[in-house]
Amino acid sequence: MVGLHEFGGKIGRRPNRKRVGRGVGSGLGKTAGYGSKGAGSRSGRHSKRGFAGGQKPLYRQVAKRGFVGPPSDVVEVTVKMIAVNCTGEVSRATLLALTNGRPTTTVRVVGAGDCTGLKSVEANYFTAGAQACLTSNGVTAVQVR
Repeated sequence: MVGLHEFGGKIGRRPNRKRVGRGVGSGLGKTAGYGSKGAGSRSGRHSKRGFAGGQKPLYRQVAKRGFVGPPSDVVEVTVKMIAVNCTGEVSRATLLALTNGRPTTTVRVVGAGDCTGLKSVEANYFTAGAQACLTSNGVTAVQVR
């Protein structure tokens, strides 16, 4: 039977802790690895995030590039979501109500799945897979602008 004392992690998995201030020969004696003078050797020392010791920080050296526009106002609705929540003729307004979109939101129908019980679906865009799925099941895909 295996005793509890025989369990343990791999040898050398965890490095030994630093024993500082234990004499000059240890390599971490006297100043305990903090150097002789300067802000780094004083108590309460810390520096700001990104501080580069008086040199201009990297985040200020790198040029600001490009333009970030407003977030895209596109809602993606899966064929499966439409089939589960709607029947018959599905208008763009119905899809917007389904996804809590604003009237200016672009509706894109994506994905594939079972779409029985639908007659037509109206949206701004249809992916190739969604278009193929709908037409193969006899559902009309109406693209509106």
